[in-house]
Formats: sequence, C-alpha cells, structure tokens
Amino acid sequence: MMGTHNLVAAAGPDSYIEVIAKDPAAEPPDRPRWFSLDDEIVELRLAASPRPLAWVLSTDDLDAAIESAATLGISLGRPLSMSRDDLHWRVAVRDDGQLDLGGAVPLVVEWPPGTHPASRMPDLGLRIREISILTESAARLSGLLDAFDLAARPEIAVPETRQTESLPEISVTLSVPGGQIITLS
Repeated sequence: MMGTHNLVAAAGPDSYIEVIAKDPAAEPPDRPRWFSLDDEIVELRLAASPRPLAWVLSTDDLDAAIESAATLGISLGRPLSMSRDDLHWRVAVRDDGQLDLGGAVPLVVEWPPGTHPASRMPDLGLRIREISILTESAARLSGLLDAFDLAARPEIAVPETRQTESLPEISVTLSVPGGQIITLS
C-alpha cells in the first residue's frame, strides 16, 4: 500500500524497532508514502545519514486518539486498516504522508486485543531505553501526549538554537547485547 519494505525486531514483549525504506522493487503507490518518505528534504537528510525519522505510539482506541488530537488542532490522519500475512492492525495516516508538527507527532497504531505482535518478531536483544525529541513544537507535542496514558514518555525539548530546517531531531537510545548503549540520531 505504501511502496515500502521493512525490517523488524522485538525490543521487549510489547515494543519493537522497525526500519522502513522505499521499496525499489515496488510500484510507486497512488498516494504519498507515510513517514514523509516522498518529501525532498527528508530524502536528502536520509541520503546523508540514515536516522530515526519518526516514532510510533500504540493505542487501544485509534478513533478516540484521532479525535483527541483534533481537539488540540493536531492531525494524526485518518484510520487505515492494514495487514501482512495473518497480522492485522489499524493506523492513522494523513493523506499527504506527513506527520504533524513537522514530524514530531507519532504515528499512532491500534493492534487488535491479545498478544502483542512483538512476541512474533526476532528478538536480537535490543531494548529501547529512551526516545528524545527536539522540536520547536515541544509544548504542543507535550499537550498531545498528556491526552494519552503512557507507561513511558519520550523526553521532549526545544532546541537550544533555532533549527535551520523544520524537521525535529529524534534520538533513540538502545541497549544492545553485551551491555553496550548506543544512540541513533
């Protein structure tokens, strides 16, 4: 549907890491790809150095999340039903493929009740320790996250110096097998 391919790995019983890229073997979709992958600035940034481009938040009620965000003037998109093999989920995606607040807003997904799909993914021993987001829209993003009941919340801050581009800086700190800590940014 989005003309992308991916690699996934469990990062615990209910978390996972997903690397997504344009699939050169796929026909271009009839809509903009998610995660702003068709945006020229994003393409240039990724060509210079692969990096976290977005983060994903899970909810039990996608429709309520979309509505709650809309009351704050934030667009999560519209719900799309997606599937791969025997996995089914719903995700909010804007028609333009963008994430609101310049990309600081998470992609929101609703998995069906039951065992989280991370339990079916390869577990390479990666664990997410922290997600940090530097964005000029820190106050609005914090307001959105206040509406969700999060067990863990990303660290959100305004950059010390004004960013020259509108994209947020997303960093993900991981522990890897052997106890090493790495940060992707």
